[in-house]
Amino acid sequence: MALAGENGSIPPLCAQLMGELSLLKDGLSVNLPASKKTRALLGYLLMSRRQHSRSELCDLLWEDAEDPRAALRWSLSKLRTALGADYLCADRNHVSLERSSFEVDILAIEVAGKDPSNMSIEQLQRAEDLCRGEFLDGVDLPNCYRFYEWCQAERARLGLMHEHILEILVSHTRHLPETALGFARKWVMRNPFAEAAHQTVIEQLISLSRISDAQSHAEQCRHLFASELGVEPGIAFDQLLSRQSRPANRNKERQPLGTPQLDTSTSEPSITKSLIGRVSELQLIREALAKRPSEVVLIVGNPGIGKSSILDEIKVDYADTVFSMRCFEAEQSRPFGMWLDALRAMDNTQMSDQVGQQLQALQSSFLKAETTDQKQLYEAIVAMLVEMAKSRPVLITIDDLQWAEPSSCALLSYVIRNVQECPVHVCVAARAGEIDDNENAKMLLSALGSQLRRIALTGISDEDAADLLASL
Repeated sequence: MALAGENGSIPPLCAQLMGELSLLKDGLSVNLPASKKTRALLGYLLMSRRQHSRSELCDLLWEDAEDPRAALRWSLSKLRTALGADYLCADRNHVSLERSSFEVDILAIEVAGKDPSNMSIEQLQRAEDLCRGEFLDGVDLPNCYRFYEWCQAERARLGLMHEHILEILVSHTRHLPETALGFARKWVMRNPFAEAAHQTVIEQLISLSRISDAQSHAEQCRHLFASELGVEPGIAFDQLLSRQSRPANRNKERQPLGTPQLDTSTSEPSITKSLIGRVSELQLIREALAKRPSEVVLIVGNPGIGKSSILDEIKVDYADTVFSMRCFEAEQSRPFGMWLDALRAMDNTQMSDQVGQQLQALQSSFLKAETTDQKQLYEAIVAMLVEMAKSRPVLITIDDLQWAEPSSCALLSYVIRNVQECPVHVCVAARAGEIDDNENAKMLLSALGSQLRRIALTGISDEDAADLLASL
């Protein structure tokens, strides 16, 4: 990162927003004002990439003050004294910071968190080192509603980035169990209810032959989930602890499941060549879909890394009750494109009479553009999926979600919200890095909150790569 001051301008200030707010100037700590609202104002301005009106800042922090503008002027004077006049830009109407004069830790975290699968281990570790604590720790201001909500949203966003970085670090360091275990424990500390994080801790402890520690961690996790959430963690824990005492068996013939469920037998399922090294990812996906209500699974990774192969493998679990869709980059202006293609591809002769009639009605009306009533379309799609799910679980899959157009995203959101009481499961795949560039898809996924399970695909281990080569 280029430093301000290299061209003879003012020296840079290094701002730390993760953990307690602090500033460094020429390597020395800057004495910040004691006022929490003044510190909150500084943190808000440091996170902003634009100037703000004084009215906006007054509403943010001094809505109930007797004289909000006077309170803002007082805080600005304190900041000007602490930082120096050159770092603060303020006129009668607007306030901002001289952004080129600040190095902010959040920027490095955001770069790594947006697409960690394409970052080196060193870059990811530097970003993870910057995650020293909660964003603006100690500056909550619950009585300032607007600031409080903004701060909580930023903490949630940055927390998810931190988790994602740790998840990729674990994947990159599996060949170094001690290192991977350290990252996995940080992941658990970041989110104690992330089942995948606990499973990773157990995996690494087993790989280090620390079986009793793995069993102890599994018991602690069960107790935590039972006492705080009233649920049991998935059976993956028991599978991991029992698997360590027997050799792997890759020759078992996989049978299609009548109802999607995890394989609870004492042998590992066989896998196709394209899925060697993806056993743990498949297990996590099946666990997420088997939950009640099920989680929405997002598989992300670089082109060609195996996202489509994993989708195809999951489809086998659901036999003929799969609603399969794909997005195309050249068709992003085609309304409901992926839904229309899926409806055309369905064969109503293989369905119950009622589902067949519903599909036929959709095909003959909407697909022939005889109606443009979106509400009717939304309700018809949901009704058909609900009816299909009466006989057995239904799987909705979408490949290349990063190219989904707005109307398809809106319909998918509606479907997810209205089938939660039914066994209708959703598993989608997207290119890492590109999914965040699609605002509609990004909004859809963000709205899911804790219902979303993100599975990041990275390169396979050296051992699995050797197995793959041997199978060719």
